[in-house]
Amino acid sequence: KKPPYDTFRGAKTIPTDLFGMPWGDGAFSGTALGAAQFLDALLVNDLLLQHETVEEMIEPTPQSLKKKAPYGLGTERIVASKRTWQGHSGAYGGFSSMAYTDPESGGTIVVVANGWGRERLPAVSIWRDLARVYIRHGATE
Repeated sequence: KKPPYDTFRGAKTIPTDLFGMPWGDGAFSGTALGAAQFLDALLVNDLLLQHETVEEMIEPTPQSLKKKAPYGLGTERIVASKRTWQGHSGAYGGFSSMAYTDPESGGTIVVVANGWGRERLPAVSIWRDLARVYIRHGATE
């Protein structure tokens, strides 16, 4: 009889449903609200690290700039709805997420989605739609 390998049945080794943790795919487990509160504390309110530390942390590495994918230490920069956002996206085991802050306005949008839907990563399209609405109807500088 095979021993159980997932956390639901009591893992005997590294559980298969936690493979994201050692490989970095599941470094955060929580709700969209929890992720938004974390990003706000880190990137907007300077509650977790000193502002200078955060600025150094989010500065894209030279290697990421060469690949035209601006990535710092744990967060990336994307442009959406004519704004530059700082945060991170991810996908693992049928779930996807997008969590980004607009540093100009201090607004944070986080989407956590189940399943793969018509698109491979449903959180991406949902997040982009929300960002468009946010910028169009309320983001202030």
